[in-house]
Formats: sequence, C-alpha cells, structure tokens
Amino acid sequence: MKHLIILLFGSVIIPAAATAQCVVYTCEKTGAFGGGYNNDNTPTTFRECTDVALKTCIEKGGTHCELMHQSDVAGWWAIAMGNTTDDYYLWQGVQGEASQYEAEQHVREQFTKANGFDAQVFSWYVYSNVKY
Repeated sequence: MKHLIILLFGSVIIPAAATAQCVVYTCEKTGAFGGGYNNDNTPTTFRECTDVALKTCIEKGGTHCELMHQSDVAGWWAIAMGNTTDDYYLWQGVQGEASQYEAEQHVREQFTKANGFDAQVFSWYVYSNVKY
C-alpha cells in the first residue's frame, strides 16, 4: 500500500473561501486527483469548481477524495504528481504564474526538491471572474 505525502502549493492548504476559483481534490489511497477551475472567464462559483473537482477525482479512480487546495489566484497553475523513493504519493503545485512554461518549470523544481521522481505535470489557466 502506498503512503501519502502532500506538499501541495508550497505546503499550504488554504481554508475555505467563497471566492475560490480553483479547487483541487486528491485521493490518498489511489493517487487520483481532480481540479475544478474557472477556465472561460465567465462568472464561476466555489460550488461549481468544487463539484467538478470532486467528480473528476472520482472519475479518475479516487475512492477517498478530499479537498487539498483552493484559491482565487488567477494565472497559470500546475500540479506535479508522482512518487518518492520511499513509495509515497507526492503532489506539488504552483499557482498564479505568468506563463504555462513558468508554471510547469516551477512545479518540476519543487517536485524534484521534495525527492519526487516520475512526475506527471498538468497545467491550466485560471481566470478570477467570481460569481457571488
């Protein structure tokens, strides 16, 4: 059985906020994750982002999906996921980067510094158009 290490988004888990425009759920048992985010600059709610993130985590095989990060920071986001030499799942993330390249490079650097290997990197752009 895999163990879990989460060092997500600078090791900070942000408390719930009504203005969150990106939400990430992860499953410590399977390594699955899902993200819900404002990708078209139309007004988006925290609830909409949460529903998509949780549904995506479950669809990717998550059996115990839990909220790991949420934020209203606009810009390029990236998440790197993989393993450590101790057989742990490892997630690293960055948010609010100016370009996709910078987001992916920054998250790879964090992942490597945390002793991760075989990283899969996913990136996306988040708009900050909040619907209250």
